[in-house]
Amino acid sequence: MIEMIVDSVRMGTLNTQRTVILKERGGQRRLSIVLSAAEADPIITGLKKRAESRPSGQDNAAKSKAAGLPLTHDLMSDIIEAYNGKVKMAVISAAANDRYCASLMIDAGGAETRFDCRVTDAIALAVRADAPVFMEESALEAGISPVKAKGPREKTLISTD
Repeated sequence: MIEMIVDSVRMGTLNTQRTVILKERGGQRRLSIVLSAAEADPIITGLKKRAESRPSGQDNAAKSKAAGLPLTHDLMSDIIEAYNGKVKMAVISAAANDRYCASLMIDAGGAETRFDCRVTDAIALAVRADAPVFMEESALEAGISPVKAKGPREKTLISTD
């Protein structure tokens, strides 16, 4: 398996289509996954929250109350934490019909459990937990295509660089 990092989330200026760019940690390969705005927003929010420094002594629930109601992925993260769980990793694998599937590995009290989920949910929860995202080599090779530099009709919504 290859560790990937979320490089950026981009949006075309002529439509609302979003693209998450994953790049190989320590390597040159990149993968773009096309998303809807509803799928991209939780990833963007997670990246923004991760970039913010957390004030000492303030947990996720307190932060959510200060900012309004928590989003679904924030709620899931809070539930996992409340039961002494931790997102260990997200794993993206290939599926039929040019689609990807994913799973989350959750460690709760030493017992690891794998949950199948959408790729976008796996990335959003892994980002919030600062957990690694891995991709099976076959999935990366099947979906790899050169990711072009941002063009004039594309806007970077968030970048980790």
